[in-house]
Amino acid sequence: MKTAFVYAVCGNNEHIETLNVSLQFLKKFSKSAIFVITDSSRNNIAIQHDNIIDIKTDIELDHHQASIFLKTTLPRYLDMEDAVYCYIDSDVLAISDDVDTIFAERFQTIGFCPDNISFDYFSPYAMNCKCLDVFTNNKKRLENAINDYNIIHQKWENDCNNTEGIQLEKRINEIKTEQLKNLFSIIRYTIQKSTPYFKTARIGKYTQRKTDKAWFNKNGEKVLYPIEKYENYISRITGFNYNSKNNYWTLPESQYDATKPRCVHLHDAISKEFSVNIHPENWQHPNGGVFLFNKFSIDFLERWHSLTLEIFAMSDWKTRDQGTLATAFWEFNLQQNDLLSEKYNYIIDYFCDNIDYDKDLGFSKNNFKTSIHPKMVHVFHRFGDKNWDIWNYITSLIEKE
Repeated sequence: MKTAFVYAVCGNNEHIETLNVSLQFLKKFSKSAIFVITDSSRNNIAIQHDNIIDIKTDIELDHHQASIFLKTTLPRYLDMEDAVYCYIDSDVLAISDDVDTIFAERFQTIGFCPDNISFDYFSPYAMNCKCLDVFTNNKKRLENAINDYNIIHQKWENDCNNTEGIQLEKRINEIKTEQLKNLFSIIRYTIQKSTPYFKTARIGKYTQRKTDKAWFNKNGEKVLYPIEKYENYISRITGFNYNSKNNYWTLPESQYDATKPRCVHLHDAISKEFSVNIHPENWQHPNGGVFLFNKFSIDFLERWHSLTLEIFAMSDWKTRDQGTLATAFWEFNLQQNDLLSEKYNYIIDYFCDNIDYDKDLGFSKNNFKTSIHPKMVHVFHRFGDKNWDIWNYITSLIEKE
């Protein structure tokens, strides 16, 4: 049985440069053949590889669309008899000398690894809806409120750093803990605080300005600034609710993180355009960056291809191939099939994951509650960024070789 890795890249210099880096890694760690399928008429710089299949694509397609066109029509250019191929995106890097073990993985029809997010979180990145902007604004509002709280809290700490402030804070805590003993003070303070006629409320010789809760002595000097609790302040300013169990902020009547884009517009579009209902909303969809295919995959790839060509003409869809990949998955009834191990397409998304690494434990996204030694890493963002320690660690692996 023949085995080989296959890329499909053309167009912008950035993508060719990324491809050349990926080729360098793969040639170091793999003993399999490597094909690059491209449209050389679109390329301004050379692909640093000899085994190139040059395919002319429709000039009506932009570079991104042309690359996807080639990716979803791979069997048209390869010898499919008695062969297993592994497609690999140009931003996927082999980092293990047993990367070729992927060809021993079993799959039905076609073999993909899981994405790093569920389908509802992928939706805003596939559709031209406003959800990304909404969640970006949510995150900005939350960050601004947290920043304001920290500034005010620092002022509170500074105002407390005096004898009178310390004494007053101690007295307030006494009233809170010994309410029956201090019932008169509590009643007077509550009436003054809740009655619009009073602009201040008193405890002993100190008065509290109701507009900002600052406390003053009888000389009008500020002595204490007891800001409300962090969660209460952020909730009042932003309208978000704090989920202490999962340590994130939610929108009212929602259980999801308010700062992470999520919607069902992609689900709705697939149902409308192709009569395919993907459920549940958080279905774990496959990632198209790495996949195994053989002659039994041809029908699936052709369907993926035709679906993708259709969305190229739809203004509400972005130029992506994973929405149509998911559609084809459900059309071929593959949604319940086991996916390949993430070790063959370990996604490192700077904006989504809390990525860390250890030379002995490997990579982790949860502070090493679990960890993995991947065969290939998929670097979504900051590819080639030498100021990022994760990138420097990855490149150190090939430098050691």
